[in-house]
Amino acid sequence: MKNNISINLTKKDKIGLLLIAPLLIWLTIVLLYPFVYVIFLSFFRRDPGTSIYEFRGFSYFYNLLFRDDIFWQSLLRSFRWTSINVILQFIFGILTALLLKQKLRGMSLVRLWVILPWITPIAVVVLVWRWMLNPSIGIVEVLLRQFGFIEGYLNVLANADTVMNAIIGIHSWRFFPFVAVIILGRMLGIPEELYDAAKVDGASSFQSFLYITLPQLRGVMLTFLMLATVWTFTSFDTIFLMTGGGPVNLTTTLPILVYRKAFQTYQLNEGAALSLIMFLFSAIFMAIYVKLGVERND
Repeated sequence: MKNNISINLTKKDKIGLLLIAPLLIWLTIVLLYPFVYVIFLSFFRRDPGTSIYEFRGFSYFYNLLFRDDIFWQSLLRSFRWTSINVILQFIFGILTALLLKQKLRGMSLVRLWVILPWITPIAVVVLVWRWMLNPSIGIVEVLLRQFGFIEGYLNVLANADTVMNAIIGIHSWRFFPFVAVIILGRMLGIPEELYDAAKVDGASSFQSFLYITLPQLRGVMLTFLMLATVWTFTSFDTIFLMTGGGPVNLTTTLPILVYRKAFQTYQLNEGAALSLIMFLFSAIFMAIYVKLGVERND
């Protein structure tokens, strides 16, 4: 016996579908089609002399995983880049949020000043920091020489011992205000009665922070960890504009490697395969976040 399932749409439903249709079409063009095409390129190779595509299976993934040492170096560097950035952004973000929460005169101006790195265009940030780190006239090296920390010229962005740490510091400096803003917003929503009751019970400020503030921040911290991890893991602009992945691949992360393979050496198929590997890692990060969120709700 067949069950005929019919969907009755009201006039309001049809109008709603009509209104969102342009957005769905646009998302299909700019998101779905490129994603499907990347998957296609990861498994098929086009003959340069014809328009015929040849199925190559997992050969491009095999070349990346077992024949490309730069891939593994870039992957480990991406993990380092992501983990240190997320930790620094979290630490400085929560400390800044605690500072901005204080009811002091001029705090509104301080909040505006703190958020400036986040709202400043990346091109301006890179230009300023490259000038500040200039080995000849940059204020950073001038101060380091003046106070006796270094002799001669360090050239931070060309030194193997300092270049990655410098870019990590710049990236964290730019994005920790975002963390501070979202944490501060949640802090301001915590009822003051909880802190008053803790004071009556003799709790110290640190105990109030440990047993009241942190538990209340759990949800927003999970959201930050997911967003920051995915954003930082796939971050391209800061490294590319500061060093281009150099010197000698010392700052080459997976997004930089994708760019090089796809647009510099024209290895589009390997670049597409590498993009899918990055997508897989991002999906794993998001799955962990969803699992933690479900367990929290339970």
